Amino acid sequence: MENRIHKVLKLETGSKYVILKQAVYKGDNYYIASKLDEYELPMSSDVKFFHEVVVDNKVNIEVLTDSNFIKYLYSYMQF
Repeated sequence: MENRIHKVLKLETGSKYVILKQAVYKGDNYYIASKLDEYELPMSSDVKFFHEVVVDNKVNIEVLTDSNFIKYLYSYMQF
């Protein structure tokens, strides 16, 4: 698995997020990322958890919404 910390994710919506932490859990990549503002600076008020999903050799990123799993990942990543 490639280290993606400090890399920028660009979502289909055009929003950009910088990856702050990465974890591999049960073979899948998970990220904590901060949204970038118009000056490409991280916004501490907009942090999301993402899950990397590979389908037919294409990498897709989905936002995590399960609050219990997010809490677990947060403790697993040990900020």
